Amino acid sequence: MSDDMARPYINPQSEAYGRVVKQVKNLYEHKITEKEAHEAARNLINFFQILLEMKQQMK
Repeated sequence: MSDDMARPYINPQSEAYGRVVKQVKNLYEHKITEKEAHEAARNLINFFQILLEMKQQMK
């Protein structure tokens, strides 16, 4: 995916997203803010999206 293409929208109300945020907070033993946990969750999800896109391009 090129840098100029927009990342897909991540719905902060989804159950899966909420579980990722909760897991991130647990990993940091709740020493990060809610905002930081959401940012880390979005970054992680986007990272895996890029990996999936790269896998598709290799086919």
